[in-house]
Amino acid sequence: MRELRRTCLVSLLALLVGASAEAQVPYGNGAPGTGGFIPRLTSNQAFMGNAAFNFSISNGLGGASALFAVSLAKSSTFVGTTEILVNLGTLIIFVPLGLTGPNGTPGAGTANFPIPLNFPPTPAAAGTLVYAQVVVLDFPTPGSPAASRGLEVELGYPPLVFVGTSVGGSTDPFYLVDPLVPSLVYSSNNAFTDNVTDAVFNQGGTELFIGSSIRNQVNRADVTVVPPVWTTIYTSAGNGCYGMGIDRIFKRLYTFTNPGTATREITALDIQPGSPTYGQRLANTTNVSGGGLAERWNISPTGKRICLLTLLPGNLIIVDSDVNSAGYLTAQPPIVIPTSGGLALANQVRITPDDAYALVVIQNSGTTPGELARYDFNAAAWVDHNTGMPGIQNIGTSSNPPVVFGSAFTGISLSKDGSFALVSGFGGTGWAGRLDFQGASWSYTTFNPGVPLNGSWAIGLTDGEGRAAIGTFPSPAACVITDALNGNLVASVPLPGAGNVYTVLSR
Repeated sequence: MRELRRTCLVSLLALLVGASAEAQVPYGNGAPGTGGFIPRLTSNQAFMGNAAFNFSISNGLGGASALFAVSLAKSSTFVGTTEILVNLGTLIIFVPLGLTGPNGTPGAGTANFPIPLNFPPTPAAAGTLVYAQVVVLDFPTPGSPAASRGLEVELGYPPLVFVGTSVGGSTDPFYLVDPLVPSLVYSSNNAFTDNVTDAVFNQGGTELFIGSSIRNQVNRADVTVVPPVWTTIYTSAGNGCYGMGIDRIFKRLYTFTNPGTATREITALDIQPGSPTYGQRLANTTNVSGGGLAERWNISPTGKRICLLTLLPGNLIIVDSDVNSAGYLTAQPPIVIPTSGGLALANQVRITPDDAYALVVIQNSGTTPGELARYDFNAAAWVDHNTGMPGIQNIGTSSNPPVVFGSAFTGISLSKDGSFALVSGFGGTGWAGRLDFQGASWSYTTFNPGVPLNGSWAIGLTDGEGRAAIGTFPSPAACVITDALNGNLVASVPLPGAGNVYTVLSR
């Protein structure tokens, strides 16, 4: 077994070459074992230099045997009714494992498979993909073993937090923060980061794209070097570039801008390296917002769906962003977002990794606590979080169980498996917390790090989702790093000269 494992590790490191995609993304369907428990496969962040990289298996049958596999391609074949999600023809790891836990106890089986990534960051290796799954030899249905969902893992650069601002003038400062030390790596101000509306890392975190609403540009930074090297890849006809999203499979970058029409549209740009149309517009929607006020939107991790929010009235607009679809970049009719009454603004939207739900952040008027609405794509309906009351109740003070968010709810960062979200707002003295989804229920943890959270407009997950990065301003302006589970303070990194911290993003 020791020699087999050594060979597997060598093979994995030798064969880590491929296309890029978002790190640690679950895919496909798991199969339940005894007691209805679906085995769970996770990993910490697969960054170069991480000697503690590890695959973790949980929720298996205690004491059972299991098979752990890693391949260079996805697949979808079946053993009985169990979906096998790794490609057996491109296996680079295939090992038997014994699960711990009391023999025969459902859900108690666990195991770990370490793969030290203790080699220096290399641009050529960044963005490499592997696909993993565990099959537990537990057969509640004869011929159909229990199995986890697949896990798509991207090899990347070490964690780095980008903080974008809007302080006025012709240039705005930006900051790069190391969340592991934690410390400020670099800060500067230039025209490329003037009024950042959003940002997204790509290709294993080696490049960063940002949208500028004042410069009407999409700009790119090479962040393998310090200071980063900036270039402009696209300039719109006007009305800014709001939001950033990537379809990593088809190498398309999306922004919401005026592509030469009378209205802002979801616009697809070519970011395929070496393409003759690199940085050019490939396609766009047509009158997607119907003339309504709109800026905020989000693309699903699969790249197949975009959700756009409009203001006054608050609507959710679903756009088909599947490049292979006949309806590519066409929009469904607007869907009214339920609120608890009074003035309410839909501020942010996120789509779960399984394309099952849209999560909409709602800011209510004044000091009234915010809410989180959930739209079920399969049911084509808003989720009612308290059936004992008339109408649709969002997660908030009227849900069951109730959740008391702060006011001026503006920030959300969704975990890669969709099991929890970090949330924040700038109401009062600022606030942040964690919302966990537990089947049909949920729970909320308020963060109390013991340092000011003034102006907590934006929040992000970092360090393999083990830490939170919260942007605060104006007094003090800082990137507050906390434990993502309980909000305990790790460090508060000063951001000299920062104001209006609207973007916090980690690779």
